[in-house]
Amino acid sequence: MRTLALISILLVVICSAQTAPAQTNRRRSSVTAPTETSEPLPVSVVLRDGQTLKGKFVSANSKKLSIIVGSSTQEMNMSEIASLIFSETKTSTLATVDTGSTSAARDAIRALRKLDSATSAGVTRTEYGTRLIDAKATVDDLLSRIAEGDLKSEIAAAMREYVSASDAWQALYEINLDEIKMGHGTAGVVHSVPKWIIEKYNIKPDDPGVGMGALYVTSSIVSAVWHVAKDHLDKATQLAR
Repeated sequence: MRTLALISILLVVICSAQTAPAQTNRRRSSVTAPTETSEPLPVSVVLRDGQTLKGKFVSANSKKLSIIVGSSTQEMNMSEIASLIFSETKTSTLATVDTGSTSAARDAIRALRKLDSATSAGVTRTEYGTRLIDAKATVDDLLSRIAEGDLKSEIAAAMREYVSASDAWQALYEINLDEIKMGHGTAGVVHSVPKWIIEKYNIKPDDPGVGMGALYVTSSIVSAVWHVAKDHLDKATQLAR
């Protein structure tokens, strides 16, 4: 019950602190934790810069959190904190206070899933571009609220690859138009593929071809990039659970 009460109070306190500007003036002092009738609750503090501090909970308000680390009390700004993990010593039960990082990550994943669904259902180049702009605006905003770590990295990587798919599609579309104008091209099929696409995604010709050389189907290349993006998205989904 003590843990649940602390979590309820701190969840309100930390969420309120999100509206305050971030500051980085953690300081140490020799202040001793207040005497209580029970053992101070063990806590792990995950900071927004990725650092984790382990100690014992002392007190908290809308601006500051105090914990005992070693033999001293450390005080830090609530705006610096990504999450708190309390552990009841006797029961070894863990309880986490999430300041919104996980929620933001799930919203970002949801936006990317909508984009991925469009690629699975079939989408034109123009329509994909429109959906991509919407998804990127949403994800970019949410990334700033997600704590540093593997989850954030996978979401960012997925977003980059969906953008790369658009870049590749546009490049291949323009090449295709030029080849058709020169009289040796077919809609949706190109002979020349930019080096960065071939090397980054290990693209192989759909048809080795003869005479005019290898042939690459635009949709196959774009699908290969989408596949890489989806791999990152699936990893992010697993991490967010």
